[in-house]
Amino acid sequence: MVGGHYLPEETAGVATAMVGRATHLLRCFHGRPGQWLMVAVDLEGRQFKDYLQWDSTSFRTPQDLQSKLAVLPMIAELQLATAARDISNAGLIGTLAMLAEASECGARVDLNSIPKPYNVDFSKWIKMFPGYGFILAVDPEHAGKVQALFQKEQITAQVIGELTEDPNIVLHSEEETAVLFNWSRESLVVGDYGG
Repeated sequence: MVGGHYLPEETAGVATAMVGRATHLLRCFHGRPGQWLMVAVDLEGRQFKDYLQWDSTSFRTPQDLQSKLAVLPMIAELQLATAARDISNAGLIGTLAMLAEASECGARVDLNSIPKPYNVDFSKWIKMFPGYGFILAVDPEHAGKVQALFQKEQITAQVIGELTEDPNIVLHSEEETAVLFNWSRESLVVGDYGG
């Protein structure tokens, strides 16, 4: 995994990048129409101060954190998913939309299937940056295996939608439907993701 964040208001430092070896990678641009979108998130935790951040890591042991993070490389090596992104400052829906656009897909999302902590307002939750949260593109026949691997580490994993051929990110909630983005008219992704 490679990544990082700079938080000047909290600490004078930069997050680290981890380097390792892998035979299979989960990149954000390998999703395909017809794949299911799964969210995997650690719901145990609390909001960090008054920020849109969900702290599910500060109270964990290093061993617990390593065990939870090991699920993603395992899924990659077993080829149970083709694409993934960590849920970032864009929140759950924004991150999902970035994965879809990078994969040149649209998406249909069932808002009612999104897991959340019981004590957090839904509209706030989907904007939060969780300490442990990922969106994955999974073939339907692998969804159960992926869910079981996360559940073994007390991570909630749920199918919340699917990738589509059309350029729209469509949100559903009971009887209501809305188009959030249309890639033929607008873009979230900046830069070249490569192949």
